[in-house]
Amino acid sequence: MIDPATLTDLRSSIKEEILAERSLLEELIEDVKPLKSRQHRIAPRSSTAVAMVGTDGGNNSFVFDPFDLHIVRIVDSSRNELFVKVLSSQSSIDRLSKSHFDHHGRATDVVGALMEAVGVRHLRELSHMLGTDSKGRAKNRGWIYDYRQIVEWAVLLSLILQKEYGTDTLFLFDGLLRTKVFFPGIFPKIQKLIAQKFEEAKKSKRHLYLCGIAKKNKLLTRYRLAMLGQKVLHTPYPSFVEVPPKLEKKTYEWEEFAARSDEEIERDQLKDFVAGRLFFAKFGPKSLDPIWAVDIFDHQKDRAPQILGHLLFDAAQGFPVPYYPLALQKAHEYAALVDFDYDLLQSQIYEAVREILHEERDVLDIFALLDKDPAKERY
Repeated sequence: MIDPATLTDLRSSIKEEILAERSLLEELIEDVKPLKSRQHRIAPRSSTAVAMVGTDGGNNSFVFDPFDLHIVRIVDSSRNELFVKVLSSQSSIDRLSKSHFDHHGRATDVVGALMEAVGVRHLRELSHMLGTDSKGRAKNRGWIYDYRQIVEWAVLLSLILQKEYGTDTLFLFDGLLRTKVFFPGIFPKIQKLIAQKFEEAKKSKRHLYLCGIAKKNKLLTRYRLAMLGQKVLHTPYPSFVEVPPKLEKKTYEWEEFAARSDEEIERDQLKDFVAGRLFFAKFGPKSLDPIWAVDIFDHQKDRAPQILGHLLFDAAQGFPVPYYPLALQKAHEYAALVDFDYDLLQSQIYEAVREILHEERDVLDIFALLDKDPAKERY
């Protein structure tokens, strides 16, 4: 408990600091005022929605895991497992790179196909985050998170390029269409391949769309109060508004992670990091329904009303999160590894370690009976 005298001082300090910085809130309000006149109604459009989600790395925590294992797994909204690999933080990047190709040098999975498509043969040529030391291991301790991002883009590229779709289809990416994981020049090639496929589909009277949606967004958090005060997206119907790139640049720590302005697009700048144009969208019919940050694929930004209409069709069925795309919710549900799944995998770790220990394997049985978190008793 905070001492009453300290609490009084803290309250006074908080109030003093906020009043001293009141100009910041006034600036946020001025930033969002123009958005009210630019908001538009969303009209629903039917289509097939396809979403793919990776098993959350933050939840891959085994009770006993001396090898720091991670499961890189991507599942789509139809419960299809599109990629799965078990890695250790000490795994060899050289060995991992080779696993994506057969002995003839042909791609054996979606990551290998992505490397072929952009003209590289090793993971360290794909991302600066996967540089290796003399033993072929990653220099970056958090490299598996970056590798997971690469896998997600590889799966998305495979879904779009390798299949033919009989109906208009909306591809949903879990997160915004932005990344800094690739070397300069790589991400633009991926964008170009997707744009070419979308143009080819039109010849068969099919329309393919791509957008990313974020459950949390720094920009939306920053401006949410000001938007409410100015009644931006405070409508009795589904609505959306495009976010000016200048607002993104005022919010994001790295300016290159913000969407490009039309002038920057004409100069072909910042394409190495951003593939989307940001919109705020509300899919519910009530004024206080949740607002989401949606990235529309940059090559399709002029079709934002139609794309958001397709997204509305899927979001209207959202459950258990209301007015959040159902396809993404299904993909998240199918990707989750919990309870019985993890019990089975945990037991496999014990069995593998038991084989290594040989005559000392009895130690493992003693270890299993020990309290895993004795510090919990302090509460």
